[in-house]
Amino acid sequence: MTDSTDRYESMIAQNVAADHAIAFGFARHALIAALTAAGLKAGDEVILSPLTCKVVPLALLSMKLKPVYADISPDTLNIEPGQAQSNITPASRAILFQHTYGHPDGVKEVAALANQKSLFMIEDCAQCMPLNEGDYRPGQHGDVAIFSNNAGKPLSAGSGGVAVTNDAMLAEHMRQARGLLPRRSLTDDLRILSLIHISEPTRPPLLSRMPSSA
Repeated sequence: MTDSTDRYESMIAQNVAADHAIAFGFARHALIAALTAAGLKAGDEVILSPLTCKVVPLALLSMKLKPVYADISPDTLNIEPGQAQSNITPASRAILFQHTYGHPDGVKEVAALANQKSLFMIEDCAQCMPLNEGDYRPGQHGDVAIFSNNAGKPLSAGSGGVAVTNDAMLAEHMRQARGLLPRRSLTDDLRILSLIHISEPTRPPLLSRMPSSA
């Protein structure tokens, strides 16, 4: 880990009023680390929205977990709490709540459901800014929340992600899991730099400000 990564983690944790922040070279690695730290095993089910980035179910499948899609609300485009409840089975272990386009509608109801059913809850905040203002509190309802630094996201740095949690033991287990994940390669960094150049040609390269791959 580097001093810049430590500063980045501290800044994010402070912005969202969380006790811990853990940076990753890829946002999907944050998801894998969170599920690993929570103790999910092959065959366990994770309830999620079908309106999501393909890397989310691919990350679950890489761990031999079973994605279970619950329908979304036509009004909010977020997972519908009643649909999430109807998809809970004895194999359910986690719920992944996506803040679609940064909107938190339904997160409190899904968090209450997860608590009632003893399910691990992850907030997918990839489309959110890491802010804690008034009633806008992304990442404060689940066991852990994940923000993205990928190109095109509100907190873009080309690639990377950061998880936040108030659970000290979960944070420590996620740091341990991070150490076992593949590090970002030079090829990855060059590809990311190319994407930045293509998508934001008028901006200076951001690679020096990206969280280090851990």
